[in-house]
Amino acid sequence: MHRHYWRDPDTGQWAEITGRIDRVGWEVTSKAEEGATPIATIGIDDPAMDFDIVGHRRYIIVEDESEAADTVLWAGYTADQVIGRSAGDALQPLARTWTVSVSDENTVWQRRVMRGADCKRPAETDVERMTWLLSTAEASMFDDVTTYVSAADPEDMDACDYRNQMFNGIADDCAQQSGKNWFATRIGSGTSAELFAWYGADAETDYSSPLSLSNDPDDWTDAELAAGTSLCWPISMDTKLARDPSRIFSGVVVPYDGGNAYVESSATAAAFARRDTSMPSVNVKTKTKAERRGRRYLRDLDEQDERITTTVEVPAALATQLKAGMRIEFKATHLPGLSAFTWCRILSAAPTPIAAGERYRIALELAVPAGAGDSGSPPGAAAYAILHQGFGPYGGAVHYAGTGDLPPPGYPYRPTVGLITPMTGGTTRTPYTGLRVDGDGTVDVVFHATTTGVYTFTRTIEYSIRLNGGAVSTSIVSKTRNDHPGYWADSATLTASGLAVSSGDVISASTAVVQGPIHFFRTPQGVGDREERLEITGGSLS
Repeated sequence: MHRHYWRDPDTGQWAEITGRIDRVGWEVTSKAEEGATPIATIGIDDPAMDFDIVGHRRYIIVEDESEAADTVLWAGYTADQVIGRSAGDALQPLARTWTVSVSDENTVWQRRVMRGADCKRPAETDVERMTWLLSTAEASMFDDVTTYVSAADPEDMDACDYRNQMFNGIADDCAQQSGKNWFATRIGSGTSAELFAWYGADAETDYSSPLSLSNDPDDWTDAELAAGTSLCWPISMDTKLARDPSRIFSGVVVPYDGGNAYVESSATAAAFARRDTSMPSVNVKTKTKAERRGRRYLRDLDEQDERITTTVEVPAALATQLKAGMRIEFKATHLPGLSAFTWCRILSAAPTPIAAGERYRIALELAVPAGAGDSGSPPGAAAYAILHQGFGPYGGAVHYAGTGDLPPPGYPYRPTVGLITPMTGGTTRTPYTGLRVDGDGTVDVVFHATTTGVYTFTRTIEYSIRLNGGAVSTSIVSKTRNDHPGYWADSATLTASGLAVSSGDVISASTAVVQGPIHFFRTPQGVGDREERLEITGGSLS
């Protein structure tokens, strides 16, 4: 049986009001998506006009038949109240009813403004910043800030002064940098249940339902369904997968505190269309972090947004095992990419009691994990890029005069493809310093270099392909001097095949004088086989 309680401000204690609530007909909603706070309404009978209720007080619905340790069906806070009469109530002309709006637990994120000196944060990762935020006095409403706060995949964030900003704004800032989800959920036994903070990717394995959902009759037996012992429950006939392309963008400008950064993905443009958007980030202070945030946005905005809507009916004993925030195995043979059991995250759950309260009909919205559905975007896009006409006097880093999209005169036009960005920062003559990858995967790299010089002693040069400054492929070429000073010219071709990379990695090239010719210099050697170039010849990035 479900029981309703609210926290009475006069006594400071929980007051049970189950007898004032209809056993069927009401519906409440919880969400687990970036702190979203849904609103529902509950009708409360007050025939003797002896009841009063106010807003911003805790409200909890407990299912005491739950077979799980977690008996909380829904938890949140009271909001607006409307007092009136029941239609047609001729027997009790003085009776009244309350229609009370209730909001789920996520409202706690929106309650506090940050004021302390500790709000002046140093440069740190999103994980470190969320860990700090959830340790502050303003986070005291949470009972558990560790169990579902993931330390995985930290992202660097700029130093920032958050004073006078809202608590939820800081959580959102961390999520904007990392792409992670955040919400609150209450778990436990009855009115003593604890409030948990969640911060992490939807793909995390934590907080899983023991149940599964399917439309395939082979996945359950009618006897188990009737007995309420089935671990798999049938989904409704109107189960749908909605695809929304409105959030697909191939370019994003990120206005930050100090300027604007623009990043783009040619792979997304090729797979869908070239579309730009603007996403201001006032808490970002540097172009580097703004570009990093832009690349993160584009990784999340390279597929159609896919959501599953369905309804399931379960016995009261199982209702608390289908809550917002849980991940659950889902199967729908009529939906692309979901014909086998796939882990999805429940973003919204709206239970309503039926059959005199012995069962629940629960409307669910689920997030399809990246790569599970067939969104029309390839799981890994091909990569190709080239920098032309290298130059590096006296050895060291090699810079380039043109890209595959902007080759110098006489060099072939081979445009950049995939999640690759030419890096600038060299000289006026040779502005390009390397290739940045804007996705995760592997790439095949080729560095072709030619050198010329004048020497009087043995000359040795080390050529290298570098990843974030460290050599991943090297070649050493030596030549012993003749009896008199002479000119020399040679070349080297290096490869690094299947090089594992992550978003933000930079690939560059170098020539270093190991043993010295005098007046050593390097010059471009023209096109064709003698063309100096740094090239990503293939790979897969996503």
